[in-house]
Amino acid sequence: MKAFLRVILFAVCVFGGAAFAAFITVGAWHIQIEPRAFQCWDSVGIFDTYWEGIDEHRGAGDKISPGWTWDEIKIAREIYIGAFFSIWAASALIPFGLILGRPERSNTALQPTPGSAFSSVSRSTLVGPARLSSGR
Repeated sequence: MKAFLRVILFAVCVFGGAAFAAFITVGAWHIQIEPRAFQCWDSVGIFDTYWEGIDEHRGAGDKISPGWTWDEIKIAREIYIGAFFSIWAASALIPFGLILGRPERSNTALQPTPGSAFSSVSRSTLVGPARLSSGR
C-alpha cells in the first residue's frame, strides 16, 4: 500500500475513532452522571459534558444532588476523560492495524493451486477434441 494511502487511511481511522469515542462517552455522561450527580443550569446540550471543568459548574451555581460531592464528580470526570482517550486509541489503531495487516493477494482465483484436484490433470484432458465432440 502506498504511503499516501496509509496516511489517508490513518486519518480516517483517527477521525472515526474520535467520533465513536465521543459518542459513547458523551452519551454515558448524559445518562449516568449529569442527571444523577448535579443539575447544570447553564447547559448547552451535548457540548456541555465532562470536558467542562467541575469548578466552572460549581462557580455557575449548579446544584449538586444528595449523596454526591464535588470531589466524586471530579473523579468521575477524570475517568470519563481517560475512557474517551482509551476508546479513541483502541477504535482508531485496531482497525488501522487490521486493515494494514491483511496480506495483499494477487488475482489467482482461476489458476489451480499445487494441492488442488485439477493440478495434475492436463489441460487437454479437460478441454480436448474428445470432450468437444458430440459423441457420435
